[in-house]
Amino acid sequence: MAAPRQIGPYQIVEELGRGAMGVVYRAFDPAIGRPLAIKLPHVPRFASEAEAGELRLRFAREANAAGRLSHSGIVTLYQFGQQDDYQYLAMELVPGGSLESRVKNGQPWPVESALGIVRQIAAALDYAHDRGTFHRDIKPANILMQPDGRVQVADFGIARMASQTITRTGLAMGTPSYMAPEQIEGEKVDGRADQFSLAVVAFRLLSGRLPFEAPSELALLLKIRNEDPASLTAANPLIPAATERVILRALAKAPEARFASCAEFSAALGASVMPRPAGETDDEKTGRSKPGPRVIKRPNSPSNVHEPVRMAVQRIDRAVLKFVLWVLGWMVVMALITWGMIRINARRSASAADNLPASVAQPSSAPGSLVRPPANADTKTKLSAAHQFADSKDYATAEDLYKQVVAAEPQNVDALKGLAAVLYREDKIDECAAVLERIPRN
Repeated sequence: MAAPRQIGPYQIVEELGRGAMGVVYRAFDPAIGRPLAIKLPHVPRFASEAEAGELRLRFAREANAAGRLSHSGIVTLYQFGQQDDYQYLAMELVPGGSLESRVKNGQPWPVESALGIVRQIAAALDYAHDRGTFHRDIKPANILMQPDGRVQVADFGIARMASQTITRTGLAMGTPSYMAPEQIEGEKVDGRADQFSLAVVAFRLLSGRLPFEAPSELALLLKIRNEDPASLTAANPLIPAATERVILRALAKAPEARFASCAEFSAALGASVMPRPAGETDDEKTGRSKPGPRVIKRPNSPSNVHEPVRMAVQRIDRAVLKFVLWVLGWMVVMALITWGMIRINARRSASAADNLPASVAQPSSAPGSLVRPPANADTKTKLSAAHQFADSKDYATAEDLYKQVVAAEPQNVDALKGLAAVLYREDKIDECAAVLERIPRN
């Protein structure tokens, strides 16, 4: 669609960017001679009337959420208006672009610069949280940069206010890589979900990568819900272990295990990189250092005179080391056994696939040539056929076959994962969340 020349009283200058929620233009207000940004909602060409209405509702929600907030770290909203078929937001123009454009190279940021970004975002989020507004889509693309280094939070398009009642589908929205576990499961969220997203941003700034990565969206959602994040110190060995502990707490699966506020998380993060005097240990609660016991050595103290005691301590240390090495050896053996079992199961699965009927095991590349197995076929045949129909994007048939397998074998993990993936592709978020609940946690 060509850019309009004018929207309301504003003259359109050029397009600045576009995303899933809308397109943003650089504009000019001739009445007061002020440059500004104009945002229009993006409605897909083949969207139904209900889908278009939902998009307009989200757009109005952004205006409502952003219009309630006045903070230097949040993009200022000037006007929400409508002209003909256009809804639009007139807002502050931030000329420095988004943080996303500055983290794409995959390189870690200097620690002080990264912590400065996190500190500013945390202050803006706590301000919104104190007023009952939760962003729910914090990510580098929604963090705008001023030329002087200040940052501002933008795009409250899926924000939720504490006074609002919205659908479960709305609650599950967000950007997968930055979504908190409770947001993935469609639960009610609060400011601690934004804190989780901010911790993902901090992890990416300090390491150049994301804490959760997977080949598909469904695998990514399962990984965020069930698995621990990647090691920050392994990705960037210059980061102190105390800093990693702080970020791990902000990335906790349970919201109540995180910090009480984003500012508390930011403060603990800053304290974790400060130089530590000798004799200080780590505070497990906040990740900050605290003074350890003061040891004063005297020339004639028992620690310097009693040589037998020192030798006994050394023997204990050697015994502990031997025990640790023994445990590690058994772990390696168990890992090799597990790997061998996986290989054996893979060969058995391949052999079973070779024995399937030709109409199921070797479907034509054209989706219409796939043959649906009869109703009395065994679950293995139905499961294989369901995978084939899913690969050919015949999601309705695949969903029906997966459900037949699950009805016969409720604990079949392959069928549950396949069904969840198909429901996710069909945008059946509620059903997908329900199926994910049935998949055993690792």
